[in-house]
Amino acid sequence: MIDFALFESLLKCDTVEQLHAQTTLITQQMGFQHFIYGAELNNALTPPYKFILSGYPEEWWKHYCVVDYQQIDPVVRHSMQRVTPLTWTDLKDLRPDAQRLMDEAKDFNLVNGATFPLHGMGGGFGLFSVAVDRDTKQTRKDIVHHLSQAQLLANYLHESVYRIVLGKDIHTIERVYFKKLNLITP
Repeated sequence: MIDFALFESLLKCDTVEQLHAQTTLITQQMGFQHFIYGAELNNALTPPYKFILSGYPEEWWKHYCVVDYQQIDPVVRHSMQRVTPLTWTDLKDLRPDAQRLMDEAKDFNLVNGATFPLHGMGGGFGLFSVAVDRDTKQTRKDIVHHLSQAQLLANYLHESVYRIVLGKDIHTIERVYFKKLNLITP
């Protein structure tokens, strides 16, 4: 049974630090050692804003940014083109540069995991990934077992980030915007 109170706790966070701590707690309770959330936050009233909430090893994240792996990352590509979750074991026939990225990630204990594309919320795009430091048959079963919970976590986290980072509840922002366009009444 899914404990929705666990996910709803994200909606009660008031700071990015609280959100990071709560996300860390939830991902660890699901059996994952690492997570990363990245999004281009966007709504009708603000310019796009890139935001990362990382629970990945710091050295890996620095390396990823320096090498500009976002341009070749197969999970980013999947997330931009799809809305369905991706288990990393489903990544097959990768280009050599993408395979190198995935192999290097393993050196930083990002061995297996899953990624959840996030779309909407004013046109923004993002993704949420969870990772473990091992790849066994049991690990693969555990990842699949937790897909629905991790998808819920991704969605609750996405909404919470919008509220905290953009400073207002997204529904309030959209309502004000559409009211200005005379598309809704007060």
